Amino acid sequence: MPMKTNIIKQAAACAAAMAMASCQVVTTSIELSREVKRFPVVASLTDGTTVRGEAKLPNVGTKDVTIRDSLGQKREIDSEDIASLMAWNEKAPDAKHLFVYYDKLWMAVAGAGDHLMVFARSTDYYIDKGGTLTVKGAHFTYYAAKPGDTEPTLLFKGAPTKKKRRDFWIEYLADDPALCDKIAAEEIDPFDFDAICAEYKPTEGR
Repeated sequence: MPMKTNIIKQAAACAAAMAMASCQVVTTSIELSREVKRFPVVASLTDGTTVRGEAKLPNVGTKDVTIRDSLGQKREIDSEDIASLMAWNEKAPDAKHLFVYYDKLWMAVAGAGDHLMVFARSTDYYIDKGGTLTVKGAHFTYYAAKPGDTEPTLLFKGAPTKKKRRDFWIEYLADDPALCDKIAAEEIDPFDFDAICAEYKPTEGR
């Protein structure tokens, strides 16, 4: 299923905002103990407009997102009509996180750079008061996308070995031999998405 927009272009502004702070993303299979609350959000819609307000974070299968504006008015938006959803905890406003709806399921940006984005998908999402995004579930799926991609590429799912994770990256990032060498030499952990996204510089003409 093609993405509704070029996901790199759509997320560029958010990626810049995310770089303002160390926006940590963690994964866990432990049940989240938290109150269901609303978070400040900015929804960029597929028609080019934006909606600001507060909303509960979507879980993986949320079909509609209800955003309440500063006047208390609620607007229910079909997830299919949302190109991207930026959210943060009001206690950590610099730590912004991006969510996109793909193949009828929500996933979160786990790493972003000029030429690469990584997405994590599982059952539930939560941003704590320190700004850390927790991706919770029994199973995890990771995707990546480069500029111009119409759909993300599946990197790995479940719990592959570190060697398999390195192999996936080396195949996918073959147009950056220097980065592949670092991953192969274990200088960069295959789950260090921030480092991989920051260092990825595709070779011209490939």
